Amino acid sequence: YNIGLILSILSQAELISLPPDEFLITEESLRQSSASLVREVPQKSNPAKKLSQQLLGKVVILIAAEHLLGAAHAFKNQLNENAKTFSALFDLPELNHHLLEGLTFPKSLPHQVHFVLLDSPIYSAFIAKRLDLTEEVIKRQGYGITRIRTEAKRPLAQVFEAIQFGSFVSLYLALVNKIPWVDYFKKKLTG
Repeated sequence: YNIGLILSILSQAELISLPPDEFLITEESLRQSSASLVREVPQKSNPAKKLSQQLLGKVVILIAAEHLLGAAHAFKNQLNENAKTFSALFDLPELNHHLLEGLTFPKSLPHQVHFVLLDSPIYSAFIAKRLDLTEEVIKRQGYGITRIRTEAKRPLAQVFEAIQFGSFVSLYLALVNKIPWVDYFKKKLTG
């Protein structure tokens, strides 16, 4: 709601341009994409539950680009805070210059890390090609990797779709990881 309010104000002030139906399309897209993510949907049919099981006990490295970078940042924060799971974010094309070589050592790293690539059918051709090659290099080094492809047609709807998906993944992972370090930290600060 906060993001929608801010976008609406920016649009009315003519600082950004949003089609009049943008929020309705985004809302409908979220309604459709959440249907397979809710708690009642069993794990075999629920991509968020499946991914949360793959991430259990792993360091999570998120990869995203362009319009999905902010959504990946929110996803990372949700994993760290809600699911008590260490996660980090790398953006394309930057990671191609540094991270890929760094995956070589220590040799035990592939057993401890799982990559999540946020993909979009509207990424630029430059990024789409790099995402494919990045996935190939990561797989060839023996790492677990999951590619999440947004389905919405418009960038704003894709952003919210990725945030929503990350919320469900962090929720399902949080149900398993129940270590309240933030509460401990707050208690020690005030005590």
